[in-house]
Amino acid sequence: MSRPQPEGLPRVALFGATGSVGSRVLARLLARGCDARLLVRFAEHVDYDLRVRLAGDAVVEGDDRDADAVLRALAGVEVVVSTIGTSDIGEADAMLTDSVRTIVGTMPAAGAARIVAVLLAAVLPNARGGYLADDLDLRADQYHAEPMREGVSEHVRTYEALREAPVAWTVFCPMALRDGVPPGRTRTALDALPGGSDVTGLDDLADAIVAEVLEPRFVGHRVGIVSLPL
Repeated sequence: MSRPQPEGLPRVALFGATGSVGSRVLARLLARGCDARLLVRFAEHVDYDLRVRLAGDAVVEGDDRDADAVLRALAGVEVVVSTIGTSDIGEADAMLTDSVRTIVGTMPAAGAARIVAVLLAAVLPNARGGYLADDLDLRADQYHAEPMREGVSEHVRTYEALREAPVAWTVFCPMALRDGVPPGRTRTALDALPGGSDVTGLDDLADAIVAEVLEPRFVGHRVGIVSLPL
């Protein structure tokens, strides 16, 4: 059974909880007193100290593309967080779009109305009404060009699936994710790429996601986010 939820805090379903971003988001949600539920392939991959702080039925084992497993993970939640595909944010897993489509397609039946997701900054708009992805020049790196091109395209397809879904969505769009970046100096821009840095700290991104979960400010927007140097 789920634990009693402190008044005013949403119950959250987290997808991608074992990754570098998701694990940070989970730790912060629990520290704030949120009741979190996870869908993971293997429960033992969730950090033990975090597992013992979760309700007994909070860790659901399954595949993000399996609607039945997703529905179990969404039981009783109000907000969904997806950090799927951010372990190497430059290269999307080919299953990313299918996973997110399954999640947002299942949310209405579960009564979950809002999702906060993470995708590449390449899904931000360019000046011509397209995507920054359209402006990428990958010719200088022939070896990695095709995997990067497909990874970027997968993120664009995932954004379009979110945009068309019958749910309220927010998409954070970081630059190159880095560990060890001193947190607390972020710059954000609505539907645009902020200047001042070409990296986003993992801790800054996790902080921004949790802040949006607790107090939505950017519903219906792609949010460019970077970490400024000291």
